[in-house]
This record gives sequence, C-alpha cells and structure tokens, in this order.
Amino acid sequence: MILQLIIMILKYLLFLVSFLMLKPSFSQSKSEIILKKANELYTKNYNASFDLCCQAEKINDIRFIGEVSMCKARYYITFTDYENGEIELSKAISFYSKKKDLISLSDAYDLKSILLDRIGDTASSSYFQLKAYQISKKSGDVNSQIKRLINLSNTYLDYNNLSKAIYFLDKLELLSSDFDSRNYYYFYQNKGAY
Repeated sequence: MILQLIIMILKYLLFLVSFLMLKPSFSQSKSEIILKKANELYTKNYNASFDLCCQAEKINDIRFIGEVSMCKARYYITFTDYENGEIELSKAISFYSKKKDLISLSDAYDLKSILLDRIGDTASSSYFQLKAYQISKKSGDVNSQIKRLINLSNTYLDYNNLSKAIYFLDKLELLSSDFDSRNYYYFYQNKGAY
C-alpha cells in the first residue's frame, strides 16, 4: 500500500515537472507577440511597426535582442537613417553570432548588404550578400539559400556582371524543386533580365 502511494506520488511529481518544463512552448512571450505583429504591419504601416519594435525593446527580454534590432534596422534603412540602421544591425549580428543562429545571422547580413547598396558601397554590399549566402548554405536552410541566390543574381544583373549573374542563377535553378510561386516569379524575372 505504501509502495503504491509512493509510486503514485512520484508519477504525479514527474507529470508536474514535465508540464512545467513544457509550459513555455504552449504560449508565446509578450515580446514574441509584439514582434510578430510588428512584422505583419511592416509593409502596411511602417511607423506602427516601429512603435511595436520599441515596445518589445522596453520589455527587455534578452531572448529577442536580435529580432528587436532587426526590426528597428529595417525601419531605419527604409527611412534612410543609415547610421542608426548600422548600429542596430551590429547589435543583431553580434547577438546572432554569439547565439549561433545561422538563419537569423544570414538575414542580418542580407539586410546589411541592402544598407550598403543604398549608400553606394556596392563592393561591400556584394561581400555581405555572398557572406549571407554562405551562412545559409552552412545552416542547410534551403529557403534561405533561395532568397540569397535570388538577391545575388539580381545584384550582379544590376552591376551588369553577367557571368556572375548566370553563375548564381544556375545555382538557384538547382534548388527549383523547393521553389514556391514567389521564388519562380523572381527566378524567371532574373533569368529573363539575363
């Protein structure tokens, strides 16, 4: 009888511990919810999106430093505040590097390449685009690789460097089995421009 009671108590404690450990996966943090809304609003209302990024930053949840910085950098780059954009990108890159979050690091380098392109530093822009692609390859994330290859092929078309443009278009075509309709659109747009 006592042995059965002890076994029942241990089962209950095991259940309680496993429930408490899994609880965070059942709900999103406040920062996550705010940042998700900021991303949804971005193309519709830049200012509201930025305000939400700042709200998420005030929560000071260290797990989302990179996402908050990327959110703010995107806004600053859109409104040509490149100095603050660079500051936020540096924070995001540092955060994702330490965390070894390769997919997000690739996104950060890709955004940095956009900033550099906007200020006319095409050589550095290409360097960071290529770095973003290499990180995507290392992560094994095919969707990220497709995005980077689309951007690289487009960049080299813009620079009228046709040999590099076709090189990246050929690499992109090898991933066509993983394309969605949007990827096909950009692939054929770039291929047609070539």
